[in-house]
Amino acid sequence: MSHDADDGMWQFHSGTDVDMENAMLVAFEEIVEFDPATTAVADLPLGWVAWRENASSPWNREESN
Repeated sequence: MSHDADDGMWQFHSGTDVDMENAMLVAFEEIVEFDPATTAVADLPLGWVAWRENASSPWNREESN
């Protein structure tokens, strides 16, 4: 997931190529309903990314380039 520095928007990707034809706009609340563990990184600063290897792995964070 990423927290965009330019507009404050959140992006959630599976780690594979992003196809804009399959993109959709959803509320952060809907992401939390789908995966409650995302609340652990809801404080991610603007311009940072977070990821994990799988659903039981801890979150990693770093500033985006």
